Amino acid sequence: MNFKNKNLQEVSFKKIIFLFFGGFTIVSFAIVIVYSFSAVELNLINGGFALFITILSGLLSSIFGKRFIDAFVNTLEFSGF
Repeated sequence: MNFKNKNLQEVSFKKIIFLFFGGFTIVSFAIVIVYSFSAVELNLINGGFALFITILSGLLSSIFGKRFIDAFVNTLEFSGF
């Protein structure tokens, strides 16, 4: 018996890497903008937190794909960026 689910899409490794770097880049730009206009100094704790957020967003965008990136961009639009 050979069952094939038409709803499942095979995602290539190249697309996963592309989505990871897309989410990583978008959030990196947002963090750079926030730090450039804020009075908070960039120290080891803040840098580590920023790195954690960028890696987490890269992973989430590679898992959820375009839905995560669209949700993040919509959040930026509502926040006034």
